[in-house]
This record gives sequence, structure tokens and C-alpha cells, in this order.
Amino acid sequence: MKPGVYNFFYDRGATTTRQIIWKDVEGEAISLTGYTARMRLYRDDVLLAELSSSGDDPAITISGEDVIIVTISATLSASFPDNVLNYQLDMLVGDSVVRILKGTLTPWTEDQP
Repeated sequence: MKPGVYNFFYDRGATTTRQIIWKDVEGEAISLTGYTARMRLYRDDVLLAELSSSGDDPAITISGEDVIIVTISATLSASFPDNVLNYQLDMLVGDSVVRILKGTLTPWTEDQP
């Protein structure tokens, strides 16, 4: 399965939250039971941050059986450069890694609608 592409804006220095539902080709939500989520944020090929649904203070939560909630904290977004970043969202279960989404994060500026 090819990952979906989703590009979004974020406010530097503000918390950004996105809700994602992973769906199959028929448009049915995929059960996330047993999965761990991981998002990697890059500038060029340099890894800037890795968010996860595991650990003591997860930046990703799995709500119910089918909703992934990604939160980029104000502190983390303030540390990003003023450039467009790339990201990859992976779902992990056992030894398997499935890339479900990729795209760009662009800092919002005053001249954008």
C-alpha cells in the first residue's frame, strides 16, 4: 500500500494537533488495535524529531480503535527552522512497519490566507 500524501501548515511556537483515520481501499477505517504510531520530522535528510505513541509522554495518541491524534507541542514547533519540513507517519506492529502518510509541514506566515 502506498502512503497517502497530506501537506499542512503549522504555527511556530503554538501547539498543532491533527486527527488522522487510516482507511483501506474501500474507505473503511483500519483497526489500530496492537499498533504503535511513529512520526519522523526531517529538514532535508536531517532528522529533527521523532514523535511516538509509546513512552511516558507520548506526542501521538490512538483514540478508540481507529483515530490517530498527532500533537506537535509549542516548544517543539518553536525549535523548528523557518523552512518547510518533511514528515513520515508509520504504524508499527510486531516487526512490521507500514508507512501510511507522508508530506510537508510548512510554517504559517502572515502573508498566507
